[in-house]
Amino acid sequence: LQEHLLGGDRWDMIQPLYPEFGGSYLDHLLKRVERESGKVLVAEVDGEVVGCIMGVKRMLATKMGASDCKEHSDGLTLELCVRTEWLRKKIGAALLEAMEAHYREGGVDVIKVGAVASNLDACQFYKKRGYEPWFVYFLKRD
Repeated sequence: LQEHLLGGDRWDMIQPLYPEFGGSYLDHLLKRVERESGKVLVAEVDGEVVGCIMGVKRMLATKMGASDCKEHSDGLTLELCVRTEWLRKKIGAALLEAMEAHYREGGVDVIKVGAVASNLDACQFYKKRGYEPWFVYFLKRD
């Protein structure tokens, strides 16, 4: 695993992992990581990028009950992506563990990650690593 600074050629390095997304999605993510002093880690095998993870640390106030609010910091994993041919080879687990270590070093209280509900493999991957469902968004399309 290698940490990469954000900059000109970094988008080109990561973009092949996201063939279904346009450049605007990655641009948005990388700008957010930069703006929020986040981190991008990539996994390389023989000089080829086979996976990446992006995350940020935040200070939040979370409503814990009807009237109380608690301030805490969280680590928010924005993206974890592994090339299809490298799935189930512990690349994703290594990336996630490295990002979790980064969060712990920063003193976060909670680590959050999202997954599309229909992506059962991703949901199982996170559950296997101790994550539990917490919040659900419902979409309505016109």
